[in-house]
This record gives sequence, structure tokens and C-alpha cells, in this order.
Amino acid sequence: MKADVMLTAVRAKFTQHRTLRVVLLQTGVRELVEHGADAFSGDGLDGSGKNVLGEILVQMLQPGSLVYAHA
Repeated sequence: MKADVMLTAVRAKFTQHRTLRVVLLQTGVRELVEHGADAFSGDGLDGSGKNVLGEILVQMLQPGSLVYAHA
């Protein structure tokens, strides 16, 4: 459920803000890591975290995603 809320927020952020969307799309499809202390949304600073935010950002880069469609 926490990941669903995060997905909704990230989708809204990148569909509403063109500048941020362009920056995200310029990263290309690659692994993205939220390097932060939160072990759920980030990597836990030591790589042991789930990196859910990074995975969501990669989802946004897939063809057919709402972010990709707004490019």
C-alpha cells in the first residue's frame, strides 16, 4: 500500500511538471537508486534497502507510462 501511494505521487509529480519530466527522461532507462537512509524508499545508505522510489522512477521511464506519454 505504501508503494501504491508513492507511485501515485511520483506519477502526479512527473506528469504535472514538464521540467522534472524532461530531466527524468534524459536519464535513460537504467537502474536508478534513491541513496538515502530510508530502507523502504531508498537504499538504506548501505545498499540493503528496497529502493522502491528508484524502481518507481524506472517504471515511469518505460514506454507506455503516463510520464513517457506526456513527453
